[in-house]
Amino acid sequence: MFLLAGVPQRLQNYNDPVSQSMTLPSLPEDFDELDETKRTRAEVFYRDRLVHYHYVKSMEECNKLHYAAFMDPMYALRGRLFTHTSSPWEGETFELKLALIQATERWNALTGGDVRCPIEFDAEEIRETRKLNKVQEEADMLFETIRNMIGLGEEGWVSTENYEDVVAFFKARKEEGLADAESEEERVEIMNNWPWDDMDEEKYM
Repeated sequence: MFLLAGVPQRLQNYNDPVSQSMTLPSLPEDFDELDETKRTRAEVFYRDRLVHYHYVKSMEECNKLHYAAFMDPMYALRGRLFTHTSSPWEGETFELKLALIQATERWNALTGGDVRCPIEFDAEEIRETRKLNKVQEEADMLFETIRNMIGLGEEGWVSTENYEDVVAFFKARKEEGLADAESEEERVEIMNNWPWDDMDEEKYM
């Protein structure tokens, strides 16, 4: 059941603090005074929060077995372990390693304590992994803040009326990043990995 439990991907809004707190969402008090762009953005946030909220509440009331699996303290860790071990390997194992470290630390709760944990990590490896995870979480948080601030949707979607402004915004941010780079190597990294550049989609089709 833990593999099936949860909010469907198209409905989930886990990264939003309002959805995380399971507070009944509402539109901003100054909604009527907002300009059209901000009003549209507020409506999108409200819709995403409302759908997530009512899905979880309906699950609690109408599908108690599903809800019990969803609320299990080990639910998220079990799900991550299954996802990262079963996904095709693409050269990046950090999230799997982090999940395995968490599994060793919570092994008794995860398994009931009847089986000896078959893996172990030394203290330095754990420290370095957690340090890198903190850096990644901060980068993800900044990324999400920027997305929300300018109304950037999943996979770079943006409304037609805001397109030119968003392009100008990210062009300016890229120029700032290049100007602040401390080495030619860092500038090359920015140029090659800037997430909001136009790209040739042919090779992905």
